[in-house]
Amino acid sequence: MAAFHDELLEIEEPDRPELPVEKVRNFYVTTIGGLEDVVLKDLKAHLKSLTHVRIERSRRHGRIFFTYTRSPKHLLNLRSVEQVFALLDDIRGITVGQPGLIRIAERVARVDLVPAAVLHDILHGPKGLPGFQLSCTVGSRHRFSASEMHQVVRTVLDMKYEVDLEEAERPYPLRLQVIGKRALFGLQLSDRTVRERTYRRVRVEGDPEPVLAYCLSLILGIDPRDVILDPRCGGATALIEMGLGNKVQALIGGDVYPEVLLAASANLQEALVPGRLMCFDATDIPFRDATVDKVVGNLLRRKGEPPLFLSKWVGEIRRVLRPGRRAVFLLDGRMQSRGVIDEVGGFKILMEQTIHLRGKRPSVCLIQKIG
Repeated sequence: MAAFHDELLEIEEPDRPELPVEKVRNFYVTTIGGLEDVVLKDLKAHLKSLTHVRIERSRRHGRIFFTYTRSPKHLLNLRSVEQVFALLDDIRGITVGQPGLIRIAERVARVDLVPAAVLHDILHGPKGLPGFQLSCTVGSRHRFSASEMHQVVRTVLDMKYEVDLEEAERPYPLRLQVIGKRALFGLQLSDRTVRERTYRRVRVEGDPEPVLAYCLSLILGIDPRDVILDPRCGGATALIEMGLGNKVQALIGGDVYPEVLLAASANLQEALVPGRLMCFDATDIPFRDATVDKVVGNLLRRKGEPPLFLSKWVGEIRRVLRPGRRAVFLLDGRMQSRGVIDEVGGFKILMEQTIHLRGKRPSVCLIQKIG
């Protein structure tokens, strides 16, 4: 262990002339696995002049890398991503043992963190004392742990920037993640998790996360003339994400539980999104035939809830939808959704996509009423 520390102490930053602070240009975002293409389309719509775009798909979530030279404040307004990072280094050739750990430490020592810290100050205001909050993750195949990597890299950073371990604040959040033979080193740009929303005053068990709800709105497509229905609205997250920034004819939410509707009402008011809430069973919607333009449905089973009558639910959606209009819903299992839709009939499947959501693999299904 002493020899290992000796190697660590020999790591030095190469001498560089004093230069103006460079602008951070390389970034990456994390997304819900399976929805990377939807998110990329949203990024291109909100961030002009993206270049060097690269998608990486994985079991848990996706990553989209890109170069962006315009105002970084736009990055914090993205609603389709889970987190936004300034990319500090993409370290390749990481071995599973101690040499891999030393390589990571050497590369981190060569990274100039000042431009990223300046960017963070621009976005969130100047900090008092300097300091870096470091979070680390390591794959199971490596012979060094996340805590060991944290200790080594933390030591390198504190020596390089002469930060007092005991007294310093940690205002700059760094993320170091080892994935196979590479390590991603980034600085988190948001001061909170992007996927959270301030309007969620009351949370409801089983509600989709706002990022997912927003992505569903992108998949569904929103038009100002739309009457949008969520027959199992929960805390109204999906309705709010569809109403924010969109002028629609009507947002209508239903649920069988009055206490859930109270939560939905509080969240709608907090978000300043107008919506109408009704108490009804999703398998018996109190609407006339062909009166709704878009339907969003979360059919993931809530804890303690009896099984859903899916065919009856889909049948009701077919009844209230206008011809040619669409519905998007979440369902446990891809094959199950196709079987139910084929059984009910009257729909064309436009999209089926399995996603990765908190260890589960539900499917997103977009359908269109025929005739």
